[in-house]
Amino acid sequence: MAAQTQVETRVPAGRLEGFVRDLFRASGVPGEDAETIAAAVVGQEIRGLTTHGLRMVDWNLKGLAEGRIRAAPDQRTLSDHGMTAVIEGDHGVGMVGCMKAMRLAIAKARDGGIGIALVVRNNHTSRDRRMRVHRFPLNKEDYTEMALR
Repeated sequence: MAAQTQVETRVPAGRLEGFVRDLFRASGVPGEDAETIAAAVVGQEIRGLTTHGLRMVDWNLKGLAEGRIRAAPDQRTLSDHGMTAVIEGDHGVGMVGCMKAMRLAIAKARDGGIGIALVVRNNHTSRDRRMRVHRFPLNKEDYTEMALR
């Protein structure tokens, strides 16, 4: 049996982000959401969390093509009381709804010390059913995000 040769190709993060953004735009995802997806995907790769980086691009693009995922969902806030909120995911790309919820929770935390935002009817965010805890630098501040399924 012949030995397999593995070839590594390095692509600058900005170029890769632009490519991912363009793939989602071509699938009908609005510009700002495509930017969010591309930044999240490449960010995961940079952090070494490859299970939720480029590996998820194909899954999401297939979901968009098959109609399981909505390209332009109506992701409005369903409930907003004090330090809690609920966002309608409307079956969009999972990371878009999650990022909207995270930004809203961070804004609430700035005002009141804690912020909790839930997303309902959202698509894939994690392959397992355990609680996920990640740290994301956002707006030059550091917050902890917990995702429960």
